[in-house]
Amino acid sequence: YEIPKRDWSSDVCSSDLDQVALSTSGFRRLGEHRFVLEGSVQNLGDSHLQTPALWLELTSQGEDRVRKVIKPQDMGLETALRPRGTHVFAVQFELDAALSPSIDGFHAVLFYP
Repeated sequence: YEIPKRDWSSDVCSSDLDQVALSTSGFRRLGEHRFVLEGSVQNLGDSHLQTPALWLELTSQGEDRVRKVIKPQDMGLETALRPRGTHVFAVQFELDAALSPSIDGFHAVLFYP
């Protein structure tokens, strides 16, 4: 089933802050303990940019429960972000059985490690 977006940000913690945007199109449960986050990363500038990582916080009733760092290559961002390009991703992951039933939302932020 679909898990509604509670909050998200398109912040990037670097000098490229104004050049990269995150758009999330879906966060849903695929199975009892398996989830997928879908979205895109857009380079708003006119030059190639380094690929960012994603900081993902999964929430339960508005409280942060799980924090994950998703590497650029795990989002399919193997090379630099092309100018004015949009890069679509879908990241699947599993959670511990004790945590997964209560997850009902997320926060996602791009950053440069």
